[in-house]
Amino acid sequence: MEKAAKEKRKRGIETTQKILEAAADLFVHKGYDAVPMSEIARTVGIKESSLYNHFSGKAAILDA
Repeated sequence: MEKAAKEKRKRGIETTQKILEAAADLFVHKGYDAVPMSEIARTVGIKESSLYNHFSGKAAILDA
């Protein structure tokens, strides 16, 4: 695997971890039903559409 591809994969894993951490914190403090995908994205600092590169939806984040 070339260096650029490895770096892209590493960033993807890091973003996935940030999404999980942000969502867990939001779910604990606000409740699962009160947290929209847009808030998770805003907390992580990415576009809402980018969340779907990592998870199919909020339930998939919770399952992870």
